Amino acid sequence: MDNNVITIVGPRLQDLAGFDNKDVNNAICQLIVKTLEKHPKSTLLTSANTGIEMWAAEAALQLNMPIELVIPCDNFQSKWPAAIRKIYDNIYQEASNRKVLSSEPWSGKLMFAKEKYMCEQANLIYHFYSVPPRFMVGANCFGLLKDITCGYFIEL
Repeated sequence: MDNNVITIVGPRLQDLAGFDNKDVNNAICQLIVKTLEKHPKSTLLTSANTGIEMWAAEAALQLNMPIELVIPCDNFQSKWPAAIRKIYDNIYQEASNRKVLSSEPWSGKLMFAKEKYMCEQANLIYHFYSVPPRFMVGANCFGLLKDITCGYFIEL
């Protein structure tokens, strides 16, 4: 497979207390480098939500990997602190493609729809976790997919 669509999901920023973002960021960069070595035409599919997804998007930009940004709803990032919104805005500007899923205001069902969309579109999923994956929405990705090339759970 020449074109690989990957997604890297995991805890949001507020759930990562106690984790060294430099170590996690290095692990994400290594995953992206290995993916690009095997599949040079890979694209990262992400919503750039705070935490693991945002770090993955930043790493992808550093490595010149195309990004398809999945925007679950209007003003998705509006309640984030200004510094985090600035990072998101940069990812938004640099994204190769943008997919808006809904014009409705934020709701939990739209966050699940975002997870479902990303899992259905990706053929390679890396899921970082700090609690057992069966308790996390993103873990449902594996139950949603029929033709996934590969999926990995990676404990923080």
